[in-house]
Amino acid sequence: MARCSSGWPARSSGPPGAAASTAKGKPLAHSLYIPEIFDAKREDAIVRRRAELLSRAIQSAGNRRSLAILVGEVKEIAPSHIGARLVVKHAPRFPFMLAEDVERRMKKTFANELALWDANADAHLVAIATFGIGAALWGLIAGVITLLILRRRN
Repeated sequence: MARCSSGWPARSSGPPGAAASTAKGKPLAHSLYIPEIFDAKREDAIVRRRAELLSRAIQSAGNRRSLAILVGEVKEIAPSHIGARLVVKHAPRFPFMLAEDVERRMKKTFANELALWDANADAHLVAIATFGIGAALWGLIAGVITLLILRRRN
């Protein structure tokens, strides 16, 4: 598996188990969205690759709505006209919207994690969410869990 300079697995290769795993009859790698590291010089190529991945992931199967899976570091959660807008690091121009009920459940369930993330500059909040594509071509989150990561100080 490819690794970036920090030693973490590179996003382009995806998690090693994703290629061999399936979800609802499709390879998990086809439904998994882990944003690429954003680079303004490569923005067009990044947008194209994201659109290709999401067009594969979000295909309706009859009356069933197909969802993709997001795994990414949260940059910001801001109020929106439908609830909240979740901005993921490395995908700043592709917002994810949380309906009011989804936002309310997230704030209730993960109140401690959100408070610690807000209070600690060294904290990183990772969101793992299922999402579809809204009419305005942004991600509409159906369900979300969060994982708080604190940097260890030596």
